[in-house]
Order: sequence, then structure tokens, then C-alpha cells
Amino acid sequence: MFESLMSNLRRVLLLQDKLDGISKDINEIQGDLKDHEKRLMRIELLIEMGFKAQSRGLPPE
Repeated sequence: MFESLMSNLRRVLLLQDKLDGISKDINEIQGDLKDHEKRLMRIELLIEMGFKAQSRGLPPE
């Protein structure tokens, strides 16, 4: 019984390590998504500025 408990404890600890790794990966991905979102917002702004300039007959910036 003691060996079974120790085996289960090892499994739990291994799973905890895996979950910690997954959590770190998720945090990295969320950070990357925020960076990409900022870039997309800048691109959208530049496109919008270009359309406004074009509608006024000005060359796009």
C-alpha cells in the first residue's frame, strides 16, 4: 500500500510539473497575442489614415 501511495504521489508531482509548463506556455502565448493585437491595431490605423488621405486627394503616408 505504501508503494502504491508513493507511486501515485510521483504521478501527481509529474502531472503538476506538466501543468506548470503548460501554464507558462499559455502565459507566453497570451503575451504574444497581445503583441500581435497591438501590431494589428497599428496596421488598421495606418490603413485608415491612408484611406482618409486618399479621399482628400492627398498621397497616402
